[in-house]
Amino acid sequence: MFIYKNGTDAILQGFYKYNPNPYVLGLYDICEVPNFIARDKYGDEFRTSGLNCGYVGEGPRGAIAILEKLGIENAEHIVTRNSVLYIDMKSSTPKVEAGRSVFDDYLKGPMERTF
Repeated sequence: MFIYKNGTDAILQGFYKYNPNPYVLGLYDICEVPNFIARDKYGDEFRTSGLNCGYVGEGPRGAIAILEKLGIENAEHIVTRNSVLYIDMKSSTPKVEAGRSVFDDYLKGPMERTF
């Protein structure tokens, strides 16, 4: 599973639908960017923009509920405190990798940025 706070992180990982517009070239051609992607062992994917992470809100609450059903401990802390999540469910113990968005510093106010 992949969970993103910002759709831009999903785009960088290749999770988006591309719909070319012959009249307008550019990023306008990218549409349907998911924040939550679940991929099964056959490669089939479930994608939605209704579940995300990185803050306390309705979208993260849905992601927390799913992770809790899967038996992931500290799901609320993991989901609300991180901007990018990768959960590997291949083994009996889920492996969680969490971190910041590549855009976290740029989304802050100018005085809060770190370079």
